[in-house]
Amino acid sequence: NEVFTLDFSTSINNLSNNNSIALYPNPAKDVLVLEGKDLAGTTLTLTTISGQVVLTKNLTSTKETLTISNLSSGVYFYELNNKTIQQKGKLMVVTR
Repeated sequence: NEVFTLDFSTSINNLSNNNSIALYPNPAKDVLVLEGKDLAGTTLTLTTISGQVVLTKNLTSTKETLTISNLSSGVYFYELNNKTIQQKGKLMVVTR
């Protein structure tokens, strides 16, 4: 017998960790929300799978909503950096 495990996570990180930043929804369509205690002073960089930077944003509050409706459907990589956090991951954008 084979056992399969399904992961239905939406990339919302556990906010009980003081240094974590939540990025949601994932997949995203028109907007992307970032939330976390240490978000202010963080730089978000969004790149395509080929490495082209499509968005760089300096975040200034504990919750930010970004419009991403100008992005094409596909997989993007995000990186969040500040003096205490370096967080990387994948973001799926769906425009249909």
